[in-house]
Amino acid sequence: MKRNASLGVLLALALFPALLAGQEFPQTHYLSGIDRHASGGDSGGPDWWSKDYYTYTQAPDIPLLVIQIVRHHQGWMYDFPPSDYYENLGFNGELILYPDHYLITSPLTLEPNIPPTRTRKMDYQGYCHEDDWYGYNSYHYHAWHSYNSDMKLIRTQIKKVHDTQPDQWLDSVFTLDSLGRRVEEITLSSADSLNWVNNRRRQYTYSGEQLPPGYQFEKHSQHLPGYILDYTRVPYLNDSWIISQMTEQSANAQGVWYDPETFAYNTEVDADTGEVTVDYYAQNTFNAEGLLTQALVVGGDGIPSYDFYFAHTSDTAADDGAPPVTESLRVWPNPARDKASLGLPGKSSGPVTLSTYNLRGQLLKEEIRSVDAMNRDLLWQAKDGEGQALDSGIYLIRVECGDFRQTARVMVLR
Repeated sequence: MKRNASLGVLLALALFPALLAGQEFPQTHYLSGIDRHASGGDSGGPDWWSKDYYTYTQAPDIPLLVIQIVRHHQGWMYDFPPSDYYENLGFNGELILYPDHYLITSPLTLEPNIPPTRTRKMDYQGYCHEDDWYGYNSYHYHAWHSYNSDMKLIRTQIKKVHDTQPDQWLDSVFTLDSLGRRVEEITLSSADSLNWVNNRRRQYTYSGEQLPPGYQFEKHSQHLPGYILDYTRVPYLNDSWIISQMTEQSANAQGVWYDPETFAYNTEVDADTGEVTVDYYAQNTFNAEGLLTQALVVGGDGIPSYDFYFAHTSDTAADDGAPPVTESLRVWPNPARDKASLGLPGKSSGPVTLSTYNLRGQLLKEEIRSVDAMNRDLLWQAKDGEGQALDSGIYLIRVECGDFRQTARVMVLR
């Protein structure tokens, strides 16, 4: 861990006590773990599968400072013995606070050919203004994001640098309609930031249906590394309106447009959990706040899929100026080894039905508990209905108490 990161935070707080009062830590979501899994064998090669669980450990006094990454790998390949091991990876994350923004250096990826760091300039409402990251094939990216007065993204500029290739600039301008909906994206490319040619055009068609309130897709889309968003082709979503289709045109190196293609958005909203699932290239699942929780690539052989886990800094530091956070079911620790605590909102009381499922939707056990004003936490044990320990993996815990019904994911690591 870099010692100067902690000193930098303390110095910032000492120099700007009035400006930073009540916001010792930025009020935003941050990635706390990734589950990456893949399998193959349908193309004539050997059958295989693998899973990698990445858990990010924060410094105890600075929650956004990542100091360690724990990786649990499981794999199997035809004619090779199964592999199952843990490794602890050091990571020198960094958090520096300024009066009107903060800089966070956080994990990007653990792919062997990509440097693992990513640095973002964020404001205290959780919007990203600059982003610096690395991609495949040794490309280095730097992005600048511009917003209007309603904090809608209206422009993104990207500089793409390679050690042995010419620089490339991309400039995307987003057109909004009178309702604040993005209806068109025009992206130009340049080798010198002076002479520009067409690169890509996207147009969005809306169904006329509105989503329930509370989603922040547009803000939260900046919380994931660019290489994951590009790889899984996560779609643009409006915070309030459902998109029915997107029409895309790409251009050749001279800027001449190819024929357009139209792709359907198949959007489903779970009325109980608020989850939104969108089938578009991949099947993407978002929670009730608009955070991407799963990107499942359904086609191709050996293509990885991802589960994402987020934490929110309001769990560790209060900010009077931050919007209220919707009360929800909390699981701690997550990942868990043998047991975890489930925290219910303060308004819940009475009998509680606690159901545990695997990712195939199979009910593993069901328990009846109770909560009251003095007892808000429930102990969950990583065992099935017969008392057998659950294997490492991801499980769904469904909690029902009066009008409160929510499902939480918990990762079990043994």
